[in-house]
Amino acid sequence: EFCPEHFDTHIVSLRKTLENKLDVLIAALEENFGTEAEFERPPGGIFLWVKLPEVVDTTRLASIAAESGVEVNPGRGWSLESDAGNWIRICFANPTHETLKQGVANLAQISRDEFGHPRHIANR
Repeated sequence: EFCPEHFDTHIVSLRKTLENKLDVLIAALEENFGTEAEFERPPGGIFLWVKLPEVVDTTRLASIAAESGVEVNPGRGWSLESDAGNWIRICFANPTHETLKQGVANLAQISRDEFGHPRHIANR
């Protein structure tokens, strides 16, 4: 019943919402990981793939982060590429802006504590 009359306007609204969340996620990554997190802005979707320094075992990072309430997907579970061990996949569809900001800050701290990276964040 909803779709015939509201689908087009819903899609426009949803795209804007997701774009805003992606902006928040990217800003949080830049602030907390600096240049040690590499990514390309996706043209759509609800996931951002992030490459971390090779020393970061993202399977271990995801496991430790999950214990403190931060959920990310380690790259090995979502890619056929053999070099996906230092990649993570972050879903930004559901979390609020504040959750995205705090989650990335927590993830960076966990990564720093466990792997020594990021060594420097932003311009600090």
